[in-house]
Amino acid sequence: MPHSEAAASKKKLLIVDDEKYITQLLTELLESEYSVETANDGIQAFNKLKNDSFDLMLTDISMPNLDGIELLRLARAQLPDMNVVMMSGLATTENVIDALNLGACHFIRKPFKIDDVNNIIKQKMSFGPNSETASEIDVIMTDINYLILSNNYGRMTDIKKILPACSQAYYDVLKDARVSKNLLRIKQFDDAIYRHSLDVGIIASIICAFRHVKTALLNAITLGGFLHDIGKINVDYNILNKSEKLTTEEFEQIKLHTFFGHNILLEEGFNDDIAGVAFKHHEKLDGSGYPRGYTEYGIDTASQFIAVCDIYSALTEKRPYRKKLTPQEALELMHKDFVSKINFDVVKLLKLFIEG
Repeated sequence: MPHSEAAASKKKLLIVDDEKYITQLLTELLESEYSVETANDGIQAFNKLKNDSFDLMLTDISMPNLDGIELLRLARAQLPDMNVVMMSGLATTENVIDALNLGACHFIRKPFKIDDVNNIIKQKMSFGPNSETASEIDVIMTDINYLILSNNYGRMTDIKKILPACSQAYYDVLKDARVSKNLLRIKQFDDAIYRHSLDVGIIASIICAFRHVKTALLNAITLGGFLHDIGKINVDYNILNKSEKLTTEEFEQIKLHTFFGHNILLEEGFNDDIAGVAFKHHEKLDGSGYPRGYTEYGIDTASQFIAVCDIYSALTEKRPYRKKLTPQEALELMHKDFVSKINFDVVKLLKLFIEG
């Protein structure tokens, strides 16, 4: 292929940063694979966006003349399908949340590792700008990033160390269109159940990444967490959101979500291990759980693992019938009320990470 044709076929990347050494470094890294242009402030970048189209913009937040948040706001109106990755070393939580709410698909904290930036760019560039799968992944990743920033999962210094491994797991899992589709089915049915489902997957991934488990196991546990409650989409919405105490008949209906989830996941082509988590995450080691009353030896390790994450997530979320607990209060309640019912090896790992 002639050189000019090869260049024309490359996807286009705009790098925006007022520190020239960063734009030079990233250009050298990425120009062999992408058609790269740079800008040293937001106004210069926006002028480029008005005169050309780009597949992805990688921009700093703190810049003179026009900061990255305002640039993102303008860019969204100019090129709504363009992926935007934000980066900063001084960003506040409010700035990051603003960026995600405006449609940024990822956030990189400085100082960054070159390999991490390269991987993120590849992930975002692997889909066309109009790809339905890419759009679904962006929606879910924005929600995941929001939860990570707004929830108390542990010390942020520890979170930052394992976040690259967790983010990679989320992308790997969400690349399966069945996962994205079913998460968005949950979101459409009930946003609280959707956020809880993401929360359980995030907590599970954090524990696994903290213990440096193998990638395949990290991905499987994360997937099990994301879809463990899929069966609730087939339960009466009014019963699920009832603020008063459930009747015996109503509780029996809610318990059916484990059967529904198991069947949905099998019908979607997921393996027995993933479907089994949806079926068994409410079982207890002493046989007091549901739907079958299995004891410890009838409950697989993944289901025991997700059961702990599910309980912790539920306790630290606000529910119609009670206030949310702090992480420490949740751990104390688990030690008080769930002795002999859940796997306390997993609780210890959760406690270790939360307390640092």
